[in-house]
Amino acid sequence: MGAALSIAATYRPIKRSYLMHWSWRIVNDGVDPAKVPAVSGIDIEWEHPTVSASVSAAKEMVRALSISRLRTKPALRSLHNLGLAVDMSISWRGAVSLTDAMGKVVQIKSGPRTGMNRQLIEVGATYGVRKYRGSGRDVPHWSNSGL
Repeated sequence: MGAALSIAATYRPIKRSYLMHWSWRIVNDGVDPAKVPAVSGIDIEWEHPTVSASVSAAKEMVRALSISRLRTKPALRSLHNLGLAVDMSISWRGAVSLTDAMGKVVQIKSGPRTGMNRQLIEVGATYGVRKYRGSGRDVPHWSNSGL
């Protein structure tokens, strides 16, 4: 039996990154909605009649953008904006066998049985796909550089 793979995001327009970043920051970091910088071409009112209403609207956006479970703030600019990153969940039961880019079959028996598995990360690197290694914890993020 193989691994289960679920891709959540690939290319991300800069406007979406802006909405993700600031809605998440208002909800999780307590950023004052009145201090969110405006961006040309994005017609949004972060500030509502009350702070509570502003935070509530930001929470709705966080839910709509499917970023409620993120443990680190979404970047304003990332390799997603260039089509060089993918967010994906990977899991399996028992052992899984994968072939690396050199044609070598690698059997992974160790845990965790997720995209955080060290052997899986090594196999991915042979294809030029690197697990996130920046600051914070971005579990689903892989890219051409690991950033």
